[in-house]
Amino acid sequence: MIKHIWTVLCKESKLDAESNNISLMDSTEALQFSVDDPNTNYEGTKNNLVPVKFEVVSLLFRPKSGKKQTIQLEYEFVDPNGKVTGKFGNTVEFLEAHKRMRNRMKLDTFALNVSGDYWCKTYIKSGTSTKRELVAEVPLTVEITINGKNV
Repeated sequence: MIKHIWTVLCKESKLDAESNNISLMDSTEALQFSVDDPNTNYEGTKNNLVPVKFEVVSLLFRPKSGKKQTIQLEYEFVDPNGKVTGKFGNTVEFLEAHKRMRNRMKLDTFALNVSGDYWCKTYIKSGTSTKRELVAEVPLTVEITINGKNV
């Protein structure tokens, strides 16, 4: 059985070629966005895409190697009102010799609408199952200020 060990939001990650260890740079716990322009037409009811580079990095582990296994790893970003603002994922394949795998998703935009606590939810789907299992929830506090007013 494949287990989810951790998921982290960070500015970037680097893999060491010699040791195959990963370094996570600038763990991201909060984001602040400020716009000072009287012509700004900000709508908090719709998703506003903002340019911000960050990564979602996960570590997966299985106690025994030996056979090839494939899972679907899915991420959802959920706003403070419970609305899904982003969804993405990919297939992770454990080859026969692998006991652990890392997954790195590099993103360059973030969809936001209001200030508050957003959640990055991590799900796993194994094999041909249609059922997904929630394995992690990582909070991300977002503060939006438009012309000096918190929205």
